[in-house]
Amino acid sequence: MKMEKIPILFTTFNRLHYTKQALPVLLENSQEMGEVLIIDNCSDGDTVEYLKSINDPIIKAKIFNKKNTGIAGAMNQFFNLVKDNYTYFAKVDNDTLVPEGWLEELLMVIESEDVDFIQAKHFFIAKGVKDWEDLLSKCESKEVLGNNLIYRSNVGGSGIIGKLSKVGQLDEESGKLVGWTSYQEENKHLKSAFYDGVTIDVLDIKDYNKLDTDDLEYHISTGRIDVNGVPSVSILIPVIREDRVKDCIDAIKKNILLPESKYEIITEVDKDRIGCPKMLKRLVEKAKYDFVVFLGDDTIPQYGFMIRAFYAMDKLPNRWGLVGFNDGIQDGNVLATHWLASKRLLGHLENREFFYTGYIHQFCDRELTGVATHLGRYAWAKDAVLVHNHPVRDLKFEDEDYRRVYAGDNHRHDQKLYMDRSRAKGYWKLGIGFPVTDVKVYTSFFASWTVMEKPDFTLLMPNAPGPMEIIRNNLVVQALRENCTHLLMMDTDQNYPSDTIPKLLSHKKDVVAVSVHRRYPPFETILYRGEIGAYHHIPDEECFSGDLIEIDATGCGCILYNTDVFLDIPYPWFNVYRMSDGKIVGEDIDFCSKMKSAGYKIYADTSIEVGHISHIEINREFYKVYKKIKGLEWRPPPEEPIEFECNVQQT
Repeated sequence: MKMEKIPILFTTFNRLHYTKQALPVLLENSQEMGEVLIIDNCSDGDTVEYLKSINDPIIKAKIFNKKNTGIAGAMNQFFNLVKDNYTYFAKVDNDTLVPEGWLEELLMVIESEDVDFIQAKHFFIAKGVKDWEDLLSKCESKEVLGNNLIYRSNVGGSGIIGKLSKVGQLDEESGKLVGWTSYQEENKHLKSAFYDGVTIDVLDIKDYNKLDTDDLEYHISTGRIDVNGVPSVSILIPVIREDRVKDCIDAIKKNILLPESKYEIITEVDKDRIGCPKMLKRLVEKAKYDFVVFLGDDTIPQYGFMIRAFYAMDKLPNRWGLVGFNDGIQDGNVLATHWLASKRLLGHLENREFFYTGYIHQFCDRELTGVATHLGRYAWAKDAVLVHNHPVRDLKFEDEDYRRVYAGDNHRHDQKLYMDRSRAKGYWKLGIGFPVTDVKVYTSFFASWTVMEKPDFTLLMPNAPGPMEIIRNNLVVQALRENCTHLLMMDTDQNYPSDTIPKLLSHKKDVVAVSVHRRYPPFETILYRGEIGAYHHIPDEECFSGDLIEIDATGCGCILYNTDVFLDIPYPWFNVYRMSDGKIVGEDIDFCSKMKSAGYKIYADTSIEVGHISHIEINREFYKVYKKIKGLEWRPPPEEPIEFECNVQQT
């Protein structure tokens, strides 16, 4: 007896790159039992041209609709064509790869079991189901042919086989995609099931229940993404660039992909230049929706940015928190410069302010991101893209406001405020910088560094070789960029006791150094009192006392700074210059003088004995031997103070 063929509906709507993968596989793996009917739902010319070029004996019809009737419409067309002449039907979308023998095995199960529709196992399981194991635990199942048949209220529409006697007219008005689902839900007598004996690969599903947002337009047009289910949102734009905000608003309307009833755009010009944090607070008070978006007036949101951001929001607990947009400048994994947020987050923020209004312009976004991250409510929507047009990117225009808000004094104010507020919450971060000027370091330094007691720290290395003052300045810039609360500079031509770092940290001082000996005669410790042009050495008895002593200047061979020091003193921190009398002031002595002028006290822990590496190690014992040989004793400073050149250089 001749075996009855099974008509297979293959539906297409654009996405030619998927059709070119799926259709040849379907034709190859359905030869024995299948007859393919292609219904195209008004695709573009390239797709139509490709479909017309495909010829295979199992293709029984090609239908090209003049309008997109949706999945429900295509299925109704198909059922009307085949229901009187066949017992079973199958359906495959143009994003689905079917395996060899798929039709035969599904048919075997549907004929032997009391089930009306079967869908093969795939990643997009069902609404409210995490994965295949979750589906097994929630639904009735039985073993068939060594595999699981899992009964479910409804199944999807691709990679399925069903009984034609059990289908009727689908509702084409309920959405382009959901008609098939609605039909199954409305007809409770129907039995649908998943079967894991056959596995299909759905090309636009990257993971369980996760649609590939690269196909956003398709998902919206077919109803896979219901834009009416996206929450309403208030888009807030503080304005200082009135000539540019129009481009931003035009891009929002073009690329948001939501009906106008789902969003509002609220703008206000900052005429008094009160700053972004204060302006944003005003706009939030005007926002009528529970979700708000902050955008700069010079941003150009790209296609589907809002839906992509809400996709990321869905991953957060209970679907609320903060989502960072991808502005192409900052790493959104750590910082949300422009964002989507739920107003529920305000309850966890000081004064219910997304941007704390003590900031002038900067670091408020960093603080917001930090709070959301700490709460476990931050996500970065990498594919929610903004093009950011400000002077960092567009060098064709001058911007006085940009220069004003990013001026050095304003930057230091905001960063110091950020660090102070972070410290108040227990934040602490140590940066350790090696101001190396050579590609090699001493093996004895490496050995002492290896056995040193070290807390968690961030290692900082110079970006490029150069003079010592440039290298030290570069390490400070890195420490501030990394938001370090403390910076320990350690020269690599020295050997350190293992407890050096814990001892320095234990003093809880803004600036504390160690006692290091000069590498050339008379090998004294580099610890001074006085001022530039009038420094004198501190007596040996005090330098060797083992106490924490206050000093006025030292070399910077090993010194721990509270990074507030660098925020209170303008760049460059380290500088070398020649005085009027021709004497050189080294970068270390120069910065010590700046710290004293800024009101900081400098200390030295004389209990930490560091060896300075020369032809031999210059340490306290070597110095004592040298003094004994030379018959030197400590003498008071001369009546005329001298200036010492204290530019401690690396070898």
